Amino acid sequence: MNRTLRIFALLIVCGLYSPANLVIFGQTTSDTEAEFDAAKTFEQAQGAHERGDFTKALELYDSILRVSPDVAEVEYQRGNALVSLKRFAEAEKSFTRARELRPDWALPLVALGDLFINRARPQEAVAILEKACQLEPSNQRAKSLLAQAREVAQGKDATLAGLRQATTTNAGEDVWLKRALLELESKNTDEALASFNRLIEIAPAKASYRLTRAELLLDAGDATRAFEDVRAADKLLATRTSSTTKDTTAKDTNNLATLYARLGESTRRTQPAQSLDFFRRAAELAPRESRYATGFAAALVQARRYPEATAILRRILTLAPDDYAAHANLATALDEQGNYREALVEFQWLKTARPELAVTDYFIARMHDRLGEYPEALTVYESFLRRADATQNAAEIDRVRLRLESLREQAKKARRKNKN
Repeated sequence: MNRTLRIFALLIVCGLYSPANLVIFGQTTSDTEAEFDAAKTFEQAQGAHERGDFTKALELYDSILRVSPDVAEVEYQRGNALVSLKRFAEAEKSFTRARELRPDWALPLVALGDLFINRARPQEAVAILEKACQLEPSNQRAKSLLAQAREVAQGKDATLAGLRQATTTNAGEDVWLKRALLELESKNTDEALASFNRLIEIAPAKASYRLTRAELLLDAGDATRAFEDVRAADKLLATRTSSTTKDTTAKDTNNLATLYARLGESTRRTQPAQSLDFFRRAAELAPRESRYATGFAAALVQARRYPEATAILRRILTLAPDDYAAHANLATALDEQGNYREALVEFQWLKTARPELAVTDYFIARMHDRLGEYPEALTVYESFLRRADATQNAAEIDRVRLRLESLREQAKKARRKNKN
């Protein structure tokens, strides 16, 4: 399989090849024009933000930051959009960056404090909100959030201290569960893991405990032990038939599917066959979740099982026509099967969806080239060279430069033939 094509598809499905990781090249505008464009783009981003189109707003904020990465106001608004999209870890990074860019500005600190409270990190919230109140003593929101954070922090600390004293060897399941859940809320992950170890000893048939411990183990990078818990939980859930456990089983099954997908991601490069099995099981458990089916299809692409991947991806796109990862992997599968005309259609869709990705031009040009459409291939290859990142796209740039001389001759012949 073409290595560049495979990496492109896998980065897309993993969400790593995003506009935020790219740099705009070939800027020809003056400083005044660039400043005007940034202001216009920011206005468009704010409009999308106000309409509730947070994904579009984020794309526009990112486009500004690629040109002007040190604008605290844009970074702050980017964080707000990420919060609305429930991408909290990324939002924290944006607010932190805005704070670094403008240390005297209270708003990013208030946003961080609010985020920490909602993410069960009250002690961190207290520290950050105290700084916000020092910077802006009249900020009533900062004061209100600080009072809330202090109350939660003090209450949780006292409750957790009491539970630690109460959870002796002979303590019951309910006491250990309260302690474990509070440790989770307080981000005491090592202690939470130890508490769930004890809960599983007390109640080994409860799938939910296994699932939570598996999540903690995955967060710690221990995929092997996590899989043991996931497999055990899968077997436990399969034995549940009582109607009284129906709702609990549905919730646990969704969590199980998510964990299988995470295991699929963690083993994609090191154990592709096992990754395929993990994604298959996730898709079986949650057939309505297109992202699991897409992950399974992407694993099939990596395993070079292109016809199977193509069939699944076509079904996904009938249900989720705007699934970018599905389109990217379908383009790869079609290309590898020599179906260049249909692959071209998919790459052109990707170009429309993410016009800022220069590498898509490379694949579009390659499809034209394979189809013998040499003038079109030449035009798009030249566009790619103007926009490409010299480091990120080095391999593709080298291939294009090696191809250009002979391609120009073929393009000339094709044009003369068309005239005649």
